Amino acid sequence: VEINLLNNEALQDIVEADETFIPVSYKGNHRFSKRFTMPRKFRHRGSQSHKRGISNELVCVSCMIDNHNNQQAELAGLGKITINQLVSLNRVENGAILVTDKASAYRKYAENFGFDLIQLKCGKEYKKGIYSLAHINSFHSGLKRFLRPFNGVSTKHLKNYLDWYI
Repeated sequence: VEINLLNNEALQDIVEADETFIPVSYKGNHRFSKRFTMPRKFRHRGSQSHKRGISNELVCVSCMIDNHNNQQAELAGLGKITINQLVSLNRVENGAILVTDKASAYRKYAENFGFDLIQLKCGKEYKKGIYSLAHINSFHSGLKRFLRPFNGVSTKHLKNYLDWYI
């Protein structure tokens, strides 16, 4: 399977889009810095975050893949993805069909840019005709499997790891 790294090219045809969340890590920020102050209480290696669900303790990574296996993964910010983050991060060609979960930001994104939108119910609807979220979910699994041996990637270097994975 050939994988294309996109610089400024747009994703086209059928584009699967979803976000994944990775815990915020300040690894390496404070060791030699006199000015850095930890914005939260530290956690020991492997411990869970203090808040359940999507919160500001998780970094949102916006991921998209088209049916030509062109991929992109971009840091969106903390917490849920917003319409402004989608607009600034993603490059989707006009006339593309966007396949997503039921997140409202994708609905607004598709309306603003005139994309056809297929939204699947998370956990209930895996496929609607030829449309599914299988490729993007596989991308998420592969990304997290890739990051696991690094024992917590620093958030400040996460973009480099995303580019390396792609």
